[in-house]
Amino acid sequence: MLSCSSPNILVKGKRKELKKQIEQDPIFNAQFTGFALYDPLADSLLVAIQAHHYFTPASNTKLLTLYTSLRVMGDSMPLLHYTMSGDTMIIKGTGYPGTEYAPLPESHQLQEFLLASDKTIAYQDDFMDDAFGPGWSWADFQWYYQPERNAMPLFGNVVVAQGDSLSRQVRMSPPYFTQLLYPMPDTTHPEGMVWRDQTENIFYYNGQPFDHQGYEREIPIHLNASLTRTLLKDLSGKPVLARHQPLEEANWQTLYADIPADSIYHHMMQVSDNFLAEQLLLMAAGVVTDTLQADKAIEYMLKGDLSDLPDRPQWVDGSGLSRYNLNTPASIVQVLHYIYRLKGLDWIKSIFAVGGISGTIKNWYAGPEGTPYVWAKTGSLLNNHCLSGFVQARSGKVYVFSFMNNHFTGSANQPRRSMQRVLEWIYWNG
Repeated sequence: MLSCSSPNILVKGKRKELKKQIEQDPIFNAQFTGFALYDPLADSLLVAIQAHHYFTPASNTKLLTLYTSLRVMGDSMPLLHYTMSGDTMIIKGTGYPGTEYAPLPESHQLQEFLLASDKTIAYQDDFMDDAFGPGWSWADFQWYYQPERNAMPLFGNVVVAQGDSLSRQVRMSPPYFTQLLYPMPDTTHPEGMVWRDQTENIFYYNGQPFDHQGYEREIPIHLNASLTRTLLKDLSGKPVLARHQPLEEANWQTLYADIPADSIYHHMMQVSDNFLAEQLLLMAAGVVTDTLQADKAIEYMLKGDLSDLPDRPQWVDGSGLSRYNLNTPASIVQVLHYIYRLKGLDWIKSIFAVGGISGTIKNWYAGPEGTPYVWAKTGSLLNNHCLSGFVQARSGKVYVFSFMNNHFTGSANQPRRSMQRVLEWIYWNG
């Protein structure tokens, strides 16, 4: 439970000054803003401004997903479940997102596992959830940041369309999708572009020249078990049959991933990867309930490790794409405190985006004296921008903070500038 008293340096005449600075900021006053500053060593909430009010957290939701993953899976991520039935090896997915996903360290573990087997391969699809999370925008079906969810992701659940500015040709990766690309002449767009049909994996190219730098776009795939079998066949060079009826009393074994879990956590936190976040939450659900449904993992955590948060979140997905999610600054800093206790500051510094240096805060919150001092997670939807993480003052003192900004108009740079002034103040005065 968070208390509001601490023998911290900020108590001595500084907390009121900081609170006044935030409350009188004209940018914060033109929107809805919540703020919490927390001392992890004293277990104390130092400054609270609407800290128990609910806000749309956007990708700050990934902090809950990260903590869930650390508590449920830690360093061991299940890549695949498999069992033998006569001369057939039946496989089923765990939700693991790392197979042939370009941003992660290269690994062909699944391909090599299937090639090494002398059995007939059959795929059993145990996915029990919806392709889209609750409250996701249907209009975003073909944008890279909203890939569909499934039991066995391959290639990040996207197709990469590349356009050559010289030949006007389009290359599709995986190559399987080349046969599903059709010309649709369109002169209303002067440059070449590729897009997908809303309901199926049919892709169109408008026939216009690409710009001089070429063209590359990631387009989510419309997923189903048949497509998964086809992609597995192309990956392994072996036919993959369908298994429709689950085996009774099957002795399922697990193949664990060889990509370090921290590589996945790092990429999710650096670039706010929605695909990884959604699949991690599904994986966690599979570990704790043997059912690939995100709400199972959410329920498990809210009844267990997150049951004592100051304010119970309204939590519906892994990434924060949904506007149904609601959380408070007080609960966000508590989750950050749990991560701090579990993994330590050095790990946090290696995983979180670094102000002025990397990830989604590369262009903001640079150290006033050239040394990094902010490690944080952003959360952005239209008219909403949040920032929660850790700030290390010049004194060496580490604080946990959460800024939640909702319902502003215009650019998110305005609240960013105000937050940057506050964090720099903490650096100099904390």
